[in-house]
Amino acid sequence: MIFTPWLLGERCPVSTTTTRGTVFNLGLEHSRGHLVNAMLEGVGFNLRWIFENFKRDFGFRPSKIRAIGGGSVNEGWMQGIANITGLEVETVDNPTMAGALGVATCVFVAEGILDSFNDVKAFIKQKATFQPDLEQKELYEKLFGSYKAIYKGLKKAYAQANLERFNTTK
Repeated sequence: MIFTPWLLGERCPVSTTTTRGTVFNLGLEHSRGHLVNAMLEGVGFNLRWIFENFKRDFGFRPSKIRAIGGGSVNEGWMQGIANITGLEVETVDNPTMAGALGVATCVFVAEGILDSFNDVKAFIKQKATFQPDLEQKELYEKLFGSYKAIYKGLKKAYAQANLERFNTTK
């Protein structure tokens, strides 16, 4: 089963207002747990596709991902992101406070309390690192190909179903 997380249309890796989330290949053998796993994997596939576009369009690929926010406390999800993207994933202490730390950093630099934005590194402590599981590489290569094919195969159907509702050129 594959889930595409395009619940409000999409801007990256594709730009469309009509695309919506899809649960693909759902069967009676699947449980709620399978659906949750597919949703988490869908986010990972989307990140991988974005990084693929970065490489194609700008000539670079990140060497690792630093995850912040509430999702980064889910170690299983972070391991999945590493497996799907093939990149090391780092998490930090207090990941849900990253936005507040960013705002505080701006104020501290503006007020001269910190000399530069580089000084914030002293406040950020790495919590965990997740390495891609190479035994999962072949599986995720195949699933990623299917993930992209779902968008390409349903692009016209998404537009037909949603163009009138979400046409931004009216």
